[in-house]
Amino acid sequence: MEEKIDWSQISRSDQRSYIKIETLRGKKPTEIQNALHEICGDSAVDRSTVSRWASRFREGWVSIQDDPRSLMPRVQYRKFWRSMDGMCFPTLRTVLT
Repeated sequence: MEEKIDWSQISRSDQRSYIKIETLRGKKPTEIQNALHEICGDSAVDRSTVSRWASRFREGWVSIQDDPRSLMPRVQYRKFWRSMDGMCFPTLRTVLT
């Protein structure tokens, strides 16, 4: 008896690999996204993600990994800089005079 495969569980990394291969084959992002949606259903990456990754691969990217992210989450980063608002830091000019 054949085991049924749950195609909706295809990882984002697997989808990026597919985007890479199909981009190298000359497929357009819309065609790639339609194929991913056909296989993965609602768990397929959206069209803007396909376009972004296809663009990267056309520019010569090799890796399917994301760029490393900042250690500080974006929300904390914003809060940090807001807390610094209004604080006076010496500049090189004020230190030297």
